[in-house]
Amino acid sequence: LHLQFAYYESSLVVEYLIEKYGLPILKRILVDLGVGMSINQALARYAGSLDALDREFAEYAIQRAKQFAPQADWSDPNLPANTSAADLINWLREHPNNYRALRQLASRHFGERAWSEAQTPLKKMIELYPDDGGADSPYLSLAQTYRELADGKSERATLEKLAALTADNTEALTRLAELAIVAEDWPALRKYADRLLAIQPLRPATYRWLATAAEHTDDAPAALSAWRALLALDPIDPAEAHYQLARLLRKTGDLAAAKRQALMALEEAPRYRAAQRELLAIVREMKSP
Repeated sequence: LHLQFAYYESSLVVEYLIEKYGLPILKRILVDLGVGMSINQALARYAGSLDALDREFAEYAIQRAKQFAPQADWSDPNLPANTSAADLINWLREHPNNYRALRQLASRHFGERAWSEAQTPLKKMIELYPDDGGADSPYLSLAQTYRELADGKSERATLEKLAALTADNTEALTRLAELAIVAEDWPALRKYADRLLAIQPLRPATYRWLATAAEHTDDAPAALSAWRALLALDPIDPAEAHYQLARLLRKTGDLAAAKRQALMALEEAPRYRAAQRELLAIVREMKSP
């Protein structure tokens, strides 16, 4: 945790330097470091006194901390883990902004599968800290309550808010992709598939989603590329990928390549009826004038 905080503090220093001195100055500092100048020398060259820089940065960091969910009470409520939902609700009447107690109450409701009741503390947490895009973000839990209550519209809207706050929440993006398929929202599916591939480029399911979205948006090259990428990942069902490639290649007029893919599909699964029909259609087209 100390190491993680040190990295965060370093990133905050970079933000401060850009905000106060501008990006060109930061680039000059990096150039100086690249030629062997020490960090203290480079900073002093452009930012002046290091003592003043330390003091001003400390003030900047403190101000940033004060702006962090300013209405939330982050203190430990020191309540037993088995505190009942009723007792937590009573305690929160006197401490309505205690973030940890709100999380504890939401967890208690989840354990009791009280989905509607869980929404109250979760929404309060989001109200207190709307920028929480972390792994245990209340947005994810709130979306789950909507899912359990079969409110797909609210679930999707909540997950979209979370996806806007973080770049690497695969759980949220995966569920958004699934909801986009149900809604037949192919541009959205492609957007979420692209984001998932940027995080985890070796997930076979994501290439299927990308291929589906690309085909429905009339982007045959992207669909072909997705199925070829899936084949490179040694999928469980390579016959399907070969068949889909054959079908798409026939649509684009590349009959020789389509025939090869259909044969490869049948090599994997000789009784694959769809591939048999595709091969016959390809052969008929190749013979026609």
